Amino acid sequence: MKNALRFTAVLGLITIASGLGVSTVYMLTRGRSEAKQQEAFAAALQSVFPDAESFEALGGGGAWDGAGVGVAISG
Repeated sequence: MKNALRFTAVLGLITIASGLGVSTVYMLTRGRSEAKQQEAFAAALQSVFPDAESFEALGGGGAWDGAGVGVAISG
């Protein structure tokens, strides 16, 4: 019984430490990850529409972020 409580406590501490480690790494790299995703999305749009100069959201102004429907605008 004494060992079971000890193992449970050790496992709980390991779980808490690993959760804190993963969340810290996520918080530190979140900005770079989002920027890379936006760059990849823009590159994919440019490869599909090579003549387009910009992409805007349909029905509203502003840049298209992939949500909803967008329009490719060529000069």
